[in-house]
Amino acid sequence: CTFGLAALSQPILSLIFKNSESACTAAPLLTLLSASVFPLALLALTNTVLQAYGRVLFPVFSMCTGIILKISLSQMLIGTFGMKGVPIGTFICYTVICSLNLAYLSRFTGKTGMISMTAKPFCAAFICAAGSYICYVLCLDRLGGSAACLTAIAVAVIIYFLAIILTGGIKLDSQIRSMIPNHAAEALERARIIRPQ
Repeated sequence: CTFGLAALSQPILSLIFKNSESACTAAPLLTLLSASVFPLALLALTNTVLQAYGRVLFPVFSMCTGIILKISLSQMLIGTFGMKGVPIGTFICYTVICSLNLAYLSRFTGKTGMISMTAKPFCAAFICAAGSYICYVLCLDRLGGSAACLTAIAVAVIIYFLAIILTGGIKLDSQIRSMIPNHAAEALERARIIRPQ
């Protein structure tokens, strides 16, 4: 979502809002705000893991720290950068909260596997965003803005699915196996469609 929103910020806003001038004005803000999607997603994940381990108070502490930081930063950054200071402050706020959560997780688990966990999805997301932007540019003159945007989003879904499989981000065999009965999985193994466990 981070790369996709950044690549298609103006087309998405033009699809939602009929006023093209408003979409053009808000597009740079959405591009900046898109950077916050990754730490926000990671924040939800780390909060869940901490709660599962019984550390229910630490997410509250990190969130309160982030709120105080967000309020303080917004006042300073708006004065310096104008409205662009709001998404910048949001990104810093979520990043700090995630950093606190990850630091605490690594303290009692030993490691978080952050790089190995995010490298392949990041690579797939970049390929997806590049493909969707190219698709939008190619379709714009033929289909018009709204149709080109929707087509680019649909193509992005397909590209991401293929990229995440090709990069090894998900194991297709295990995903198929989890969705079908055991006897069907055994039949697919015999047909060499999926690899045996």
